[in-house]
This record gives sequence, C-alpha cells and structure tokens, in this order.
Amino acid sequence: MAKQPSKRQAVSGFFKLPNSTAFYCFEGKVVAKVVTIAKLVLPPDDDEYTLYFTVPRHMKDRIALDDSEAYDHMIAKALKCKDPTANIIVELKAEEAAVAGPSEPSKKKGKKSKIPSENDINPVNT
Repeated sequence: MAKQPSKRQAVSGFFKLPNSTAFYCFEGKVVAKVVTIAKLVLPPDDDEYTLYFTVPRHMKDRIALDDSEAYDHMIAKALKCKDPTANIIVELKAEEAAVAGPSEPSKKKGKKSKIPSENDINPVNT
C-alpha cells in the first residue's frame, strides 16, 4: 500500500450471487473473497477497506458501495444489461506507517557531458 495508486497491481477474482441477496450477505461474501485473494490472516474491519462498484457499458465512474441503497442501485443498473455484471473494487486502506508519508525519491545525478579539451584526447587517437 506504500505504492502510488496508479502503480499498484490489482488482483482479481469473481463470484456469482443471486440478485435477491441482502447487502450484509453480499458484504460478507466480498470480505471473505478479499481474505482468500489477499491471503490475509484476519478479515479486515469495516474501517480498513472501501467498496466501490461499476457496471460495464453503463457506468464508467465508480460509486461508493457503503449502504443498502447503493447496493440496490448497483443491482438495478446491473439488471439493465444483457449480461448482468457488476465490477466490485475493494481498496484496503494503508497502515499508519505507510500513510505517514512516502520517502522522497532519490535524485540520481547522471554524468554531465562536456566538450573534450586537448588534454582529454588520448595521444594514440590524435
């Protein structure tokens, strides 16, 4: 989690649920999937992750999936598709040490080119 969000690599998985599943069952299933994919020892607490969703070909922008109203909205949008699908994005929040501030990137100093003088030229080459 110390990496910038644009440089993180996503790990994916999938599961199928009937559209009549309640929000708390859905959230439990997502947390269980996160534990298996991320190989966590303990499941994350509610404040350690954030859920988002998108619906392919209908909603490009991700929307927070934090309550049953957002869940019902996701189900309604997904059912409008020929193939009802929703992408769930889970962002695990970084630990305190990682959030404290990424270290400054080291500034590498490369060789500066200069015009060779007569003393720099090898006598064999002259």
